[in-house]
Amino acid sequence: MGAKKSKDKGGEAKPGKVKGKKKGKVLSVLVAGAAQSGKSTFFKQLQLIHFDNTFTDEQRSEVMKTLRSNLIMGFKELVEAADGMKKVKFSSASKESVEFFRQKNPFDAFDDSTSDNATQLWGDKGFKKVWAARDTIPKFSIMHLEYLVEHIERISTDDEEPTTEDVLLARKRTTGTNEIEFEFKGKDFRFVDVGGQRSERRHWDQIIDKPDAVVFFASLIDWNLPTVGNAEITKLQESASIWEEVIQMEVFSASFFILMLNKVDLFKEKILRIPLKDTFTNYEGDAEDPDAAADFIRDYFLARFPEGHAESVQTHVTCALDTAQIKVVFGAMQTAMLERLMSNFGML
Repeated sequence: MGAKKSKDKGGEAKPGKVKGKKKGKVLSVLVAGAAQSGKSTFFKQLQLIHFDNTFTDEQRSEVMKTLRSNLIMGFKELVEAADGMKKVKFSSASKESVEFFRQKNPFDAFDDSTSDNATQLWGDKGFKKVWAARDTIPKFSIMHLEYLVEHIERISTDDEEPTTEDVLLARKRTTGTNEIEFEFKGKDFRFVDVGGQRSERRHWDQIIDKPDAVVFFASLIDWNLPTVGNAEITKLQESASIWEEVIQMEVFSASFFILMLNKVDLFKEKILRIPLKDTFTNYEGDAEDPDAAADFIRDYFLARFPEGHAESVQTHVTCALDTAQIKVVFGAMQTAMLERLMSNFGML
């Protein structure tokens, strides 16, 4: 499929519309959600799926830089979190490595000393205790740190080509908007990914005028983590509140909503370590059943949707890293959006 390049708000080239094709109705979709919910990973999946992995050399080089920054950030966040853990003690051999990451800027050069200190800390018994407690650390953001350590030699090499998994795992904060347009089964789609930080969320209703659909991402693994600045509210509860605000915005009143409860892969592991009932005392399902727990969280979000409008929302429990699953989910999204469009024009 031939594609032209379109610019996002930050100036980065992105695959765009098919050349020479008469433009009909373009289905516009806003991709929103709180920070670290996986929406940007989903956005990258769209590019991988619909443009045959056509990332530019500059984008691929940026992936490797981002992975290196992610590794430094992950160790730094865990080292800082260890300060509040009384039972954690690092070995004398690791103390220099602890201080190294305490002082290290994630955007500093990634050299042999970075690799050596990361390897030293990863094998430390005290650090293993911090890693085991990652589910309870609110500011820990690099959940793929183990992957980065396993591939540390490869990602530290300047001329190494990133794999598809590298592309999907590279975590970089979305600022402004990213946009992609493509044709799928004869229909034109325009997806716009918006930043999830508080400062970015104020402008969501100004990005697209009356989008056909809003895809809202929420992280399943955030049920026990307090928000930064308010220990009384968990990140999941905050995400549900944001969801409620979005569905009540006038500009989205005619939009179809797709709720994506994401990170089910990590959720299945975490539910075995930390009971959902510790946060939601009204949860009565099996403590170790991820399906029952995910259904509870789904109902928790859907309870905020207006009564009598069930036909306006679709839900999916997803792993945004799973390309095969995202293909299936996108197909379901497309069918629902087209049916909604046809219904609005009296064709159903």
